[in-house]
Amino acid sequence: MRARDLTAVLLLAAVASIAAAAFATAASAASTAPTGSCDEGTTANGVTTIPIEVFAGHGQAEALVNMCFAGKGPYPMVIDTGAEFSIITTRFAKELGLKPVGSPLGVEGAGCKTKARAYELESASVGGVELEGGNILTVEAPGSAEEAPRGSLGADILSRFGSVKIDFRNETLILGAEEEGPRFKKVKDPAPVPPALLKGKPKVTVPMRVDVGPLGVRQSVKVRVGATKPRSWLIDTGSSASEIEPEIVKRAGLKATGTAHRSLTYCSIHTVPEYHAPSLSLASGKLKPQVVGSSKGAAVGYGGILGAYSLWRYGSVVFDWPGAEMLLGVG
Repeated sequence: MRARDLTAVLLLAAVASIAAAAFATAASAASTAPTGSCDEGTTANGVTTIPIEVFAGHGQAEALVNMCFAGKGPYPMVIDTGAEFSIITTRFAKELGLKPVGSPLGVEGAGCKTKARAYELESASVGGVELEGGNILTVEAPGSAEEAPRGSLGADILSRFGSVKIDFRNETLILGAEEEGPRFKKVKDPAPVPPALLKGKPKVTVPMRVDVGPLGVRQSVKVRVGATKPRSWLIDTGSSASEIEPEIVKRAGLKATGTAHRSLTYCSIHTVPEYHAPSLSLASGKLKPQVVGSSKGAAVGYGGILGAYSLWRYGSVVFDWPGAEMLLGVG
């Protein structure tokens, strides 16, 4: 795991949906591509383990995984549970020779608007695991470094495997089962998390709300900031740091650090002030004290974003979409 300067990434809302994307700027993207091939995953005990690369430092974290598209690659992608649907840059779609389909969609970032476009994608794989083909959405994105992440591996694809583990400490992504169709579907009696994903008892087990939309999947948890009323936060590993809506910062009386970080969306770059958050409570435990950002509209429809750094501090996280739980610190 290496440390580098990271840019916290905010939500992108497409139509009535929420999507997140993480793309490094050209200045910070050098040497960000994980090394490897299209078939670097290994399958054993019913799960597939894929190497990833984790960057962490200065209160931010980011996890990248290799993917292959249309038989080409590998290319680095951000592991992004905040992306309701997986997404790549328009520049990358053209580089792959993909063909656009349908009409452009209006999308909205933090204080700005732009357009997204669907492209036909016949095949894609992650760690040698072939994914169901179909269309993939694209957006124009700032930065043009050759090794910058090409897009986001979103919750729409990750949830198809039922349970997924991001092991930040050992730099692996573990897929819990075979891909189950082109879309995640809720079931009445979900199968338990595969034992191979759980090396130990979770430090924190959190009820997770799972929303399935026409384009993908969102997951959220209730978070209480200080003595304020608990609000739903989007769980977003594509955002390198956690974000809180300004109204909640004010109600909770959080103190400013006097520092800020630069935040990059698809259509804006703005400065996000930072605050000390000593008390962040979940339904079944507390998050570790940390510094969070705050900007209006960062978490469209939510009270905040639970970003990658908050999860990285536990070493690992398991997302159990069928069982509607998030497990922190599972070894």
